[in-house]
Amino acid sequence: MGLRDRVWGAGAQVPRLPEPLQVHCLDVLSRGSRSFAAAGRLLGPALRERLAAVYAFCREADDAVDEAPDDVAARAALAHLTTRLDRTFGGHPVGKTEAALAWVCAETQLPRAPFDFLLEGFAWDLEGRRYAGIEDLKAYCVRVASTVGVLCAWVLGAQRRFELERACDLGIAMQLTNIARDIGDDARMGRIYLPLAWCAEEGLDVDAWLAAPTFAGDVQRLVRRLVGEADHYYARADQGLIYLPGFGGWSISAARLIYAGIHGSLEKQHYDSVSCRAFTSRRFKMKAALKALTLAPSKWAHCPPEPSAAPLLNAILAARG
Repeated sequence: MGLRDRVWGAGAQVPRLPEPLQVHCLDVLSRGSRSFAAAGRLLGPALRERLAAVYAFCREADDAVDEAPDDVAARAALAHLTTRLDRTFGGHPVGKTEAALAWVCAETQLPRAPFDFLLEGFAWDLEGRRYAGIEDLKAYCVRVASTVGVLCAWVLGAQRRFELERACDLGIAMQLTNIARDIGDDARMGRIYLPLAWCAEEGLDVDAWLAAPTFAGDVQRLVRRLVGEADHYYARADQGLIYLPGFGGWSISAARLIYAGIHGSLEKQHYDSVSCRAFTSRRFKMKAALKALTLAPSKWAHCPPEPSAAPLLNAILAARG
């Protein structure tokens, strides 16, 4: 296998997802996330297809719960997702998404634990859970986002604990960015993810604000503080990018830059994510992909373990034995 094939995961020695499953999973990816689809194009076909298979299940899982007409249907959908995982990891998949994920599991020994933690995060959403402090919020971020980061790292070949720790950091950072961007949208659905202790420090009456979400200085400071917390975890995650094989580091660096770019958009609109929504343009995404090529990620330096990620990592390593 030549250098290009080794780097891109495109050589004949790297098994490809069966063609009908390729088409299905890549279609789900392209429709579900422009940011991740753009980053995935920087990988060779074999790795891109494997990541798309993981993404397809996670996307369908999220949609099944989020788009359910009521709580009863959402809880039934969540229970069915556990059944789908049982079938997939038991070697009896049904449908293209399960078949693709089962194929990837067989090729990479992908652990089940991140999927179970992801479903736990969905259950927390169904409970309407609020988060007392930033540590509680990070525990939620681990479940709904670090799980996906760990799965991606695993598929790309980064499977040592300290590599998975940095993947957890990136998941926390990206989810905090999501929360900062979506504060207004969430509030209009009666949801709040801001740490309640922070809200109390700002004198924000959460229930009154949810009844009529408006943007003011207190909310501005809360969004800015959340962005600062996310930046801290992006910096931690950067220390692991160098360990991703081949162009995996380039692809994940691009995704990281695209997501963190939302912070720049928030700053331009004075951190108002209540009356308007921050986004990055297609041109920005292309520039981020090019910039990722020039990055020289720092080698791993000691980061104190992230307590909120420990249950997930321990479950993965315990299953591996």
